[in-house]
Amino acid sequence: MIKVRCYLFLTFCVLFCELKVHAQQIRTYEQLQQDLKSQDTLVIIDALQGLADYYVGENVDSTEFYAKKAALLIKPGYGRQASANHKLWGEIYLHTNKLDSAQYHFEGSFELDSLRNDSSGMASSLNSLSVVSIYRSDYPVAIENLIRAITILKTINKEREVGFCQYNVGMLYVRMKNYERSEYYLNQSLQNALKFRDTAKAATISSGLVNVNLRQKEIDSAEFYLSKVHDFKKDSQKNQDNYVYFKGEIALEKEAFQEALSYFEKSLKLAMVSKNRRGFALAINKLAYASLRLERPERALQYLNRTDSLFKPYSDMERDSLYYATYTQLGDSEKALLYFKEFQRIKDSTLALKKVYAVNAIENANRNRESLLVIERQQGLLKGYLERNKFLSILIGIGILVFGFFLALLYIRKRSVDREKDFIENQYRQVSETNLDLKNKLERVSKKIQEKRKERPKGKYQRSSLSDDERKSIMNTLLSYMEQEKPYLDTEFSQKALSDQLDISSHHLSEVLNINLGKNFYSFINLYRVEEAKNIIENDSENLTMIAIAYDSGFNSKASFNRVFKEVTGSTPSVYKESVG
Repeated sequence: MIKVRCYLFLTFCVLFCELKVHAQQIRTYEQLQQDLKSQDTLVIIDALQGLADYYVGENVDSTEFYAKKAALLIKPGYGRQASANHKLWGEIYLHTNKLDSAQYHFEGSFELDSLRNDSSGMASSLNSLSVVSIYRSDYPVAIENLIRAITILKTINKEREVGFCQYNVGMLYVRMKNYERSEYYLNQSLQNALKFRDTAKAATISSGLVNVNLRQKEIDSAEFYLSKVHDFKKDSQKNQDNYVYFKGEIALEKEAFQEALSYFEKSLKLAMVSKNRRGFALAINKLAYASLRLERPERALQYLNRTDSLFKPYSDMERDSLYYATYTQLGDSEKALLYFKEFQRIKDSTLALKKVYAVNAIENANRNRESLLVIERQQGLLKGYLERNKFLSILIGIGILVFGFFLALLYIRKRSVDREKDFIENQYRQVSETNLDLKNKLERVSKKIQEKRKERPKGKYQRSSLSDDERKSIMNTLLSYMEQEKPYLDTEFSQKALSDQLDISSHHLSEVLNINLGKNFYSFINLYRVEEAKNIIENDSENLTMIAIAYDSGFNSKASFNRVFKEVTGSTPSVYKESVG
């Protein structure tokens, strides 16, 4: 049977290989030539896209030039290259602040990657879409895209990229003032960075955690994470900037405004050295705020006036609010009102913009739903095409025949197993009958043995080596020793100690106690202890407490004394004492 199966399996394998070779031979010479040409085209497209990617953010004209050249060569079926081209155009439009066009191309890239089941490409497209949403200040949509990217990256074990996405989600939650969720994702990202020993990233994440804890007024936690920032990357200029800046923030929270001024002055100098525009603007604003808290509006105004228009994108609302507070302290109500109105205008426009982005998010969700329906329809068409494929139908037919053949083999095997089962059941029945006869014989023998045992003398010590006279002698010796030496007064007294003192084996001592006195060792000893306690109570109990009487009579605790005394006399020591008194 096994040989037949092996032969059939080998026949199937040979047939499958022949079909595969035949399918490969169907290609003509011209098709092979086209494949070679298309391979050259793919190399050229990759090179052009590489050049375009190199110039992204540096030279928009060069990027567009190479991206257009690559787009002209892309044909249907070039899924990876088409997706990469969408990403390139999305980056171009993102850098030129054409957010709608950028979103269109990143969504196109995502759809192409999903059709090719390219998880890495899908995650990359979702990251790019989140950047578009961040540019629009549409943080909920950005977080949604990043979480989708995290889910996809986890399925393909891209742990490092997962950590980067978690950091971005955490920082977005900071902007939304959801500090609990922010701290959760930043801690996840920190663990990921430590897993890969990426100290630079760990320092950056720790800076974010310092910021989160400062916003929650958790000063101790902020100082803890700030020490981590310093430990992770001591030699980095950026790390030094962050360290000094956050030292100033902590000083502000502790209301040590003079100390905060010194830290922010250092932070300002470091930002100017490193040409960090954002650090410069933040330090200026904090210096102005600390000066206002120290009631030095003139100095605050000096700091604010140093802010160049280059830094306006970072802190318009905050700077206007600081100008308002400064002119209020200076008593210039006209300028204060002017800056207050500007602050209110920016705030209102921001709220309006958020509403627009919320509407856009709903529209995007509807577009995504429609895209999914299109993809499902395309998959249905592809399935129909496969069903109509003649070669596939032949393979399916062969598979069905092979499956039927193996089903027949399984049926034959089942019949054989059933016959073997019937044979085993017959053998089992015969063995059971034989065992039943043996069982009956054993029961008869067992009854005879039990009858003989009944004729023997009963008792635990029926095989004892002691005679009645020897047991009586040991008993007299034992009683005399107990009366004269009173060993029971020792709270740690045991049967082994008694057998050693009398030079009698512990087994023989136990036998005498059980047969001649009808007691075990502890009930025997406790009788003497109770009698001793009664004598003490009757003669000298006025000066002793119950616990003292218990110890003097050999008991090691008051609880055991009360319990044993009551078992022997029928009353507690206290009641007995009252009755004697």
